[in-house]
Parts: sequence; C-alpha cells; structure tokens
Amino acid sequence: MSLKEYALLLVVAAALAGHVSAIEIPLLLFEDSFETGTFENWDEAQCRWRIGTDSHTGEYAAACIVEGKVDAPGRALIKTLDYTGSYRVEGWFKTTKLGTLTCSSLYILGEVPGKESLLYSLQVIEGGRIGYNQRNESGKHCLYSDEPVVRAGQWHRFAVCYDRDASTQSVWIDGRYLGTSLLRTLSGEPVRPDECISLRIGGGSTWGVGDEPDIAIIDDIRVTTA
Repeated sequence: MSLKEYALLLVVAAALAGHVSAIEIPLLLFEDSFETGTFENWDEAQCRWRIGTDSHTGEYAAACIVEGKVDAPGRALIKTLDYTGSYRVEGWFKTTKLGTLTCSSLYILGEVPGKESLLYSLQVIEGGRIGYNQRNESGKHCLYSDEPVVRAGQWHRFAVCYDRDASTQSVWIDGRYLGTSLLRTLSGEPVRPDECISLRIGGGSTWGVGDEPDIAIIDDIRVTTA
C-alpha cells in the first residue's frame, strides 16, 4: 500500500469513527475531452471553433482559429452552468502564438446572464504573461504574472476558481498559484452571490501580424464544485 493510499484510508476510518464531521467531495458539473469529435456537450460553438487532432490526451481536442484584427467575431465556446455556488474550471491549453500589446491568445471567461460585460478571468497576453478582467488607470489589463509563464506550442494546465463567498477568482498555471482578484466584470461591476457564472472560452488574435493564423487549442475541460 502506498503512502497516499494509507493516508486516504486513515481519513475514511476517522470519518467512520466520527472524528471527522464530513468529507466534502467535489461534484462534477461539466466535462468534455472532445472525444465525440463534436461540440455536442456545449451550448454554442461559434464559427471559428473546430475539432482537431492536436490533442493533449485521446484523439481529439478543440481549436479556435483566428486571423486578422483583435475583435474578430465568432471566437466563443459557451456552456451555460445553472449553478450559483463556488466552482473550479480546469483543463489544458496550447497556443501557436502569443499575444502582443493587449492582444490575447486565449481567454477563460465567466459570463453572467443579463450583464453585458464579461469576467475575463484568465488571459494569455503580451508574450505569455497572464492577465485578468480589470484594467488599470492606463487602460491596460491587470497582470497576475510580471514574467511570461506560457510558451507558444507547449501544453499548459490551467485552473480558475470562483469563490462566491469571498467574491474572488483565483488562477493557477501548471500548478503554480498566480494570484486572486475581485470577482468583477471588465466594466468593474460586481457579481452577486445569487447570479450564475457560466463558462465561456475564447480564442485570441494575431493582431493582424504575420501570415499564419493564431490557433488556441483546449482539451480535457472539467468543471467541479469548490
């Protein structure tokens, strides 16, 4: 028996003996590894999303292909979550290019029904740094990381946790905690505890630089309670 298995056995034994009041096991809210070869598990896959074979695990993954200017439409992959509690979204991503200026290669966002401005929870921006939804006084994205943490062409694991009690969102890349920010939309509007936060993933843009498109690839997306 391994040390990890032994520790788990001790926790279960303590719970059965009444020494632990409860063991909270995260509940699965949504997952997709794209192995159906379709977007059937999502509510909407806009026109720039494709099923591809450059995957982290299995045969398929999802790719967003963007060419041209930063506001190119059709970049959203959307899943409505009818859930108002805290939750964690995690998965794997890879980008073929890294954004320049305030251009993003990949977005992990929250979407609140009835609010026009989204929650930009994680953005791969400016050469591989990680930013989030609020902007500073100069109008630029606030940063979780001052130095690049993402490399073009390399798979990275991400996690975003929405804490509804604290009204915060926290971000990890490859198991490294990058920081926590207030749960606010891009316009600064707070999110009430009784409002649902649905999942929205967006591909980035090349900012019109170069001949090759910017391709953001995601795989093994999983959403659980937190």
